[in-house]
Amino acid sequence: MTAALDDLPATAPLATKIALFRIVSEALSNATRHGSNAEIHVTARATADGFLETEIADGGPGFDASAGSTQGHLGLAGMRERAEVLGGGFEVSSTPGAGTTVVVRLPLAESPEPPQ
Repeated sequence: MTAALDDLPATAPLATKIALFRIVSEALSNATRHGSNAEIHVTARATADGFLETEIADGGPGFDASAGSTQGHLGLAGMRERAEVLGGGFEVSSTPGAGTTVVVRLPLAESPEPPQ
């Protein structure tokens, strides 16, 4: 496994840290479980628009991500929900025979509290 951590901020909201930990854990677990021992690459960087962007990619067998179904892919649905509930984004790209890449964007600023 390789990791490239570029221009990371010294601090981030606790919710972002927790979501990132859980999403990266799940993505690494998926890559290890389904990636046929392929190399895994993790990159993380702060973006100019205030997000922490993290990519987890493997060179494994991949799957048909265009099928649109999360059946059998509950981990992917959970990762997407964790990112989106914080106002972030989540993308997965995969093609049979070409590996899988997960990209998650999480906010680096605290969200304002919702009105009561």
